[in-house]
Amino acid sequence: MVRLQGLRRAVAAVVAAACAFASVTFTQVAATAYDTNTGTAASAINYTSKEKEVIEVFKTALKNFASEIDVTKYANDGMTAEKLTSLYIDTVYDDPDLFYVAKFNHYKTEKYEGFSYYNYFKFDNVAYTINQSEYSAYKARLDTAVAKARTYMSAASSQAELALLAHDYIIANCKYDLPAASINPNTASDKKAAAKQAAQYATVYSALVQGSAICEGYAAAFKYLMNSFGVQCEIVSSAVMNHAWDIVKIDGNWYHVDVTFDDPMLNRHDQFGRVSHDNLLLSDTAISTTKDASGASSTGVHRDWDARNLQGLATSKTYDNAFWKGSNSAIVKANGYLYFAKVDPASPAFNPAAYSAAPNYNENFYNFYTNLYRYDWTTNAPTKVATITSTWFAFGTENAASKSWTSGSFLSLASYGKYVLYNTAKGLGAYNTATGSTSIIKDLSWYSGTTNLAPPPAQYQGYFYGLVVKDVNEQKVWLTLKKAANDADAVYYVSLPKAP
Repeated sequence: MVRLQGLRRAVAAVVAAACAFASVTFTQVAATAYDTNTGTAASAINYTSKEKEVIEVFKTALKNFASEIDVTKYANDGMTAEKLTSLYIDTVYDDPDLFYVAKFNHYKTEKYEGFSYYNYFKFDNVAYTINQSEYSAYKARLDTAVAKARTYMSAASSQAELALLAHDYIIANCKYDLPAASINPNTASDKKAAAKQAAQYATVYSALVQGSAICEGYAAAFKYLMNSFGVQCEIVSSAVMNHAWDIVKIDGNWYHVDVTFDDPMLNRHDQFGRVSHDNLLLSDTAISTTKDASGASSTGVHRDWDARNLQGLATSKTYDNAFWKGSNSAIVKANGYLYFAKVDPASPAFNPAAYSAAPNYNENFYNFYTNLYRYDWTTNAPTKVATITSTWFAFGTENAASKSWTSGSFLSLASYGKYVLYNTAKGLGAYNTATGSTSIIKDLSWYSGTTNLAPPPAQYQGYFYGLVVKDVNEQKVWLTLKKAANDADAVYYVSLPKAP
């Protein structure tokens, strides 16, 4: 999410007794970086006993920050340089705990003339992104971030829910880093330096602690979290796409999950609080037809992923058309049920003739209806529990003769105790899962009424385009306020009482 260096300023709270929220305050932030016990999961890749031994040699050396790694024994046993290099990359790629190791490799060899065996075969010039003395502090920050994610995921009642909650949590708390994605160590003059720079955005640490990552970081975070619950998950990659994602084993079947492609961007800006679900738990067939959340990925559809025994695994189509398809906000767990939002197809279209005869600033002809649904796995059916009405104008055109607005809903969801929080364009609302009631607990009061109004202070001009609860113990919900959907996010938080 965008980190703004901005004025911390509280404004008057709006109290809604029906929601049991005693008070809320609205504050612009200069947000800090997103502040375990983990289980294990077997690898899906079928290495030989000798290959496993080499991987352990690499892993032990890398965990000790070795400057070079001697694999002469294995080279002389007939393992080729190509195979050793592949195993080195696999070691770094498949163990998210090695988040401080850059995927840069260089080896040196020596053979005596006339002899077939090596005098030595060593991987040297190993690249680390941090010093060994810094590791403990970095690992502690990672453990804290992982613990928060695991707490969020602990509401899951099945492996499929674990995957859904991990997917949505990562997207809600991480943004795609476009500058980092442009770094190409293969074409850089200093390949090691470029590899180290790229690695800082390609790990579980970058995704969960820094909150900014490229595809490898998203994939590493998903793998780390799923593995921590004992669920098998592997990172797959496609050289032709220059892209990486995951394949995860759910209830005995393998499925693709591309967290990166489901993190929406607009006009090269992250969409705070927006979560797509078109690349979640897909079969080989389905993943081969999907693109990223913008629908216009330069990488194209998924294809030609690596053949490390990972092709042809995802044959099950159980979730190819799951209920989450088409939902563009996080799907949350509250009071034992999943809740999701989708635009109602009955949302009225704008009627210019009717509007011309209506009072100024009459929203009825622009409104989009967003339905809130409760999902029950036992019946495999959603139940509509509420319809929320809102319109996202382009700021400044609300009362103009020629109006402009975004076609669609930018309502986002977050769970908070027994409540499902949501944003409209002009307010923060809450759905009480126990009573079935909805109410607005914070609004932009300067927009109330039906006549022309003086504009609000500059730092508060705009509409809410999404929200996130990063940690329920923070007692905060974070919202983005901006003038148009394709603007950069300006992040604020609303302080809340303890989650009921």
